Amino acid sequence: FQAEDGIRDLVRSRGLGDVYKRQVLGGTPDQNLVLLDGIPVYKSTHFFGLVSAFHPDAIDSVNIYLGGYPARYAGHLSGVIDYKVQSGLGRPLSFGASVDFLEANGYIRTPITSKAGLFLSVRSTYLDLTKGIGYNDLYGFLVQGDNYLNNPNYHYKDFTVKTDIRINPRESLSVTGYYGRDYVDRRNTEGSYYSLDDKNRWRNNGAAVNWKKEWAPELFSSLSFIWSNFFAGYEKIDPQPFGFTVDLEGLHYRDENTFTNQTGKIDNFWRPLRAHTIYFGGSLHSYKLETVHSKQYGIDPAEIVPELWAGCCLLYTSDAADEEDSVDLGGRRII
Repeated sequence: FQAEDGIRDLVRSRGLGDVYKRQVLGGTPDQNLVLLDGIPVYKSTHFFGLVSAFHPDAIDSVNIYLGGYPARYAGHLSGVIDYKVQSGLGRPLSFGASVDFLEANGYIRTPITSKAGLFLSVRSTYLDLTKGIGYNDLYGFLVQGDNYLNNPNYHYKDFTVKTDIRINPRESLSVTGYYGRDYVDRRNTEGSYYSLDDKNRWRNNGAAVNWKKEWAPELFSSLSFIWSNFFAGYEKIDPQPFGFTVDLEGLHYRDENTFTNQTGKIDNFWRPLRAHTIYFGGSLHSYKLETVHSKQYGIDPAEIVPELWAGCCLLYTSDAADEEDSVDLGGRRII
């Protein structure tokens, strides 16, 4: 159903369950930490888990930690999936495009100057326009018997961009942006007298700025500023919620949640011995949750829940041996 990507390589990693749902060592998907160049991504699939949320050609490498992951990844209970986006810096021009029965996509990787490079990928489905061969059967299988199979509309798209700048031989700067959106509309229409709207939306977007410096051959530092935003919303509009004989203003149900994560972090890497690397650093995190909930008949007002805010500080140090068990699978590394 989709082009080859790093997620398929997870099948070969012991400890993984449902590869598209990212079940690691019996954990649930929300217990995993999924990163794209350091950007937390909270919904890492499209089309009910069938398609990865990341364009396959955008991924340069993926590191998988099934347990005992480094201290710098603290904050989750199960596994860590750390994606790195391709860089156009110092690499030849490459571009491509493809179309299958689910989506159309394209990418370009190019140097801008001798000290700068760009990568850009775009992907979008057209299922909501065509509902191609077998679409209703596939949709019914994925949602396991949904009642609104007569006219389901599903649309997803994602966009990835990365710019790299080499300031000098020992110093570099990179900026990464990601946007992914899913929309499903289970509209049910009966003639000209009744129409039920039933919609789900979710969206990931984020940006990361990363500065790297080599102080000495054995000592490196990385300073990052990261912003991530996740939105999930459900809306139902039923003009006659209790049947055709009851005269009501109609039901309008809406539930929206927006989660914002802002992070500043510094990571240092020191290799005093050939077989060991000392990691040390820290990070500051700010989290905000905004919720809108309403169940309206007529003109009843929506309920806006007060914002919830939390913050935390992390300091860490660890000693890691060489990753001699890394496996190279077609240019993608799995640990």
